[in-house]
Amino acid sequence: MAKEKHDVRMLVTVDRPGSGSWERTSIEATATFVRMEYEDGVARIRNIPTPASYLRSEDLPELADLVVHAYGHLDNDPVFYGADVEYRNVFSVDLERAKIMAKQLAKIGRGLEQLERELGFSQGFAQKVARVGKILGVTQYGWRVDERTNGWSYDDHEHRWADATYLANYVDSRVEALREKANA
Repeated sequence: MAKEKHDVRMLVTVDRPGSGSWERTSIEATATFVRMEYEDGVARIRNIPTPASYLRSEDLPELADLVVHAYGHLDNDPVFYGADVEYRNVFSVDLERAKIMAKQLAKIGRGLEQLERELGFSQGFAQKVARVGKILGVTQYGWRVDERTNGWSYDDHEHRWADATYLANYVDSRVEALREKANA
């Protein structure tokens, strides 16, 4: 049975880390896999569900909880140090899911090695995200464009979607906005 084709995208955030004793110039960047669902002609962002004790092909278990993540410091050049591809905030993993996760990480690792041989090492967070997206067939990258802090759902916020060529512009402009805020 062929796997159902999903509209999978990567949603990128660049912001100050959550709580903790972080300096005012520390930042965190994350690219999370999401899928688009179309309801009454309107595209809605949805999380990829974490598989339960059963795995259905339409659940995309290889993408659930998978992220590209980096920490950075606004005074550094380059700002971000390293970008890891990893499963984060995973609630539980059985043997079947562990195999799926290991297979996916190996696929990404092989793909990144191939791209490094062709293009050299990735230069920064945005380029690493774009390369992982290329390996996994993602063509659209998004980010939140409103500054509202209320609302817990993706539907409560406005997002902009673009291809990888605009991803670096978003990350750079967001870093600059955080620098201005830190120096205010």
